[in-house]
Amino acid sequence: MKPYIFTVPNVRPVSLEFLSQRLDLADLLLAGRDRMFAPQELPGRYGRVVRAVDRLLAAMQCPSVLAGGWAVWRHGFVGRVTQDVDIVLPKERIDEFVRLSGLSGFEILPQPAGRWPKTRHKDTDVTVDILPEDASARHTGEACANDDSASARHGR
Repeated sequence: MKPYIFTVPNVRPVSLEFLSQRLDLADLLLAGRDRMFAPQELPGRYGRVVRAVDRLLAAMQCPSVLAGGWAVWRHGFVGRVTQDVDIVLPKERIDEFVRLSGLSGFEILPQPAGRWPKTRHKDTDVTVDILPEDASARHTGEACANDDSASARHGR
């Protein structure tokens, strides 16, 4: 029997295998929340990608902050499991990070106009969203100024 694929408009199809992986990860996180305090302690491929990002940032001597779903999880909302890693960098260091990431085991993903850059860690297939400090998580400043959508007005 062919597995049923759940679909939602404008969202990647979700398979039963994908949902099972997310639930397994959520169980690991819930079980380890009393001892996993640093992003580097995340289980499996997520911990590996965070450590790879750390090595790159250390080589650059660049400050950063983990954001997004993992930060939310770390601060107590364990009901959300994300698929990527979001990092906040000084705006003037983003181009350098992207350039060096392409030499450090990451694939630089196409960047649609008005969006911040993303890379994909080749070993783990985890996407890293790169956000500048003091900016909207979704759009570059210019795109936000020209976007009348509610998402842009509210920084989503």
